[in-house]
Amino acid sequence: MASYTPDALMTAVRQGNLIQVQSLLAAGASLQPFHPNGLRPLMLAAEGGHLAVVKYLYHQGVSLSQTDQEGNTALFWAALRGRQEVVVQWLLETGARADHLNQRAESVLFRAAFFGDLALVKKLVDAGAYISQRSTTGWTALMDAAAEGHLDIVQWFAQQGDSLNAQTHEEETALYRAAEEGHTQTVQWLLEAGCDPCHQNCRGETPLMLAVGRGHTDLVACLLAHGADPEQRNGDGQRAQDYR
Repeated sequence: MASYTPDALMTAVRQGNLIQVQSLLAAGASLQPFHPNGLRPLMLAAEGGHLAVVKYLYHQGVSLSQTDQEGNTALFWAALRGRQEVVVQWLLETGARADHLNQRAESVLFRAAFFGDLALVKKLVDAGAYISQRSTTGWTALMDAAAEGHLDIVQWFAQQGDSLNAQTHEEETALYRAAEEGHTQTVQWLLEAGCDPCHQNCRGETPLMLAVGRGHTDLVACLLAHGADPEQRNGDGQRAQDYR
């Protein structure tokens, strides 16, 4: 029988060593969190794509609804960087909630959108994730996709009726996020879809100001061609040219 130390179970889970996991649990290893952030063995197994370990822990009575200290479930961890499709599928089929919200009021849909996994986005929506969910800061999954330049996901959300003009608590839209990060194709599509290039956030900043500040020359030209006003001023009286 394996000797038990506080970190031994987490190491075995991380390695996907089912035999060692079984032996350590038989020796009295705890399924309680070992990390300051509350990360638990089921979550670590899900993140690593170790389906056999995930199934074993579940059949040992571990709940799929248990969370880390930020409110994330094993499904969130399996969707990290969109890597563990088989584990995600099994978790959903076994009852994991696609509409579960963490402490930032984000569902796992935000993570799938951020990492650009359109197939997973569709699967999560089919499983009950709410497309237009707002986080505690007013962000949407569509904004996450725009910020990372995942135009296919932005387009799909729009086709499902999600708003391109939703605003965060700082009055910023998906266009701001795409412009700040330099995603020209996404910005161009958003502009052609009717997003306002002259909209100002709570500080009076426009997408053009953010693009100039980040040095996105091609994007600046795109915004100007679609009606962005270089003479607009922010709350401090600065124009876009002052962001250089």
